[in-house]
Amino acid sequence: MKALKVIISLLLTAPILFFSCTEGYLADKAIGAAIYPRISEMAAIWADAQTKNAVPATETEPEIKPADPEYYHLDVGSNHEAWTSLLSKNSEVIGWISIPGLIEGYPVVLRNDPETGNEYYLHRSLSGSYSAKGTIFMDFRCKVEPGYMTQNMTLYGHHQKNGEMFGNLRELKKISGIKKWPIIQFDTIYEEANYLIFAVFITNTLEKHGEIFDYRNPNFNTQEEFLEFIEQCRKRSFYNMPVDVQADDTIITLSTCSYEYDNFRLVVMGRKVRPGEESTVHVSEITENPNILYPDVWYR
Repeated sequence: MKALKVIISLLLTAPILFFSCTEGYLADKAIGAAIYPRISEMAAIWADAQTKNAVPATETEPEIKPADPEYYHLDVGSNHEAWTSLLSKNSEVIGWISIPGLIEGYPVVLRNDPETGNEYYLHRSLSGSYSAKGTIFMDFRCKVEPGYMTQNMTLYGHHQKNGEMFGNLRELKKISGIKKWPIIQFDTIYEEANYLIFAVFITNTLEKHGEIFDYRNPNFNTQEEFLEFIEQCRKRSFYNMPVDVQADDTIITLSTCSYEYDNFRLVVMGRKVRPGEESTVHVSEITENPNILYPDVWYR
């Protein structure tokens, strides 16, 4: 397992599909600082939780099938058994997401189906039974394969009142929060990786609030297009982050509801740690952005 190092010192266009949120905003609360283990231990906890109070899906819904052992390739060292356990329950499991101390570990699924891919897991558990909080899922347009990832992988999760799923991402709206939790862990069935957060912002999904910024664009035609996209994200970010993004980098985007206006989204973006690079963010260099670009409705 990689050691997560955070330096805290003074020195130191496919169709747009947005999922609807039903959970309201809860006032800020203290967040535990305990560091959660990675997939090996959390998988067992998750599997137990999913079997409790399960409500069967309707007979007309697509069946969730376990993965054929010949279908998937596992190369994650000591995590082999954990991935095998998850995949035996659902072949659409593709990863495991966490922000240690803020977002506990959750499995991530990917359904590459244009009709159901961004809707199926909104209110379904990993096993397919009804679940109000659903399952964290990746945008259906993304791909995660051995040696290849979509350049911008977008993950969707409900904003739960109690902080579960992506609810606690609201803590990153405060500079004290981003300084405490500046790194995302996203492991796939092929590799483990950390992502350094470089942008946190809110945006609109309804045209009545202004032009829609498509932060979920999975791939880019040119390097220039990608870098312009990154610049637009930085302009909207609450913070100036000391994390560079280069044209060939891979990024991850976490999306959940925000409640400043109807159907707003809170977006957290991270850049994948490069080979040989330390998983480090110099949080003393994080500053608030004095010229945040908000959606048009903000200025009306």
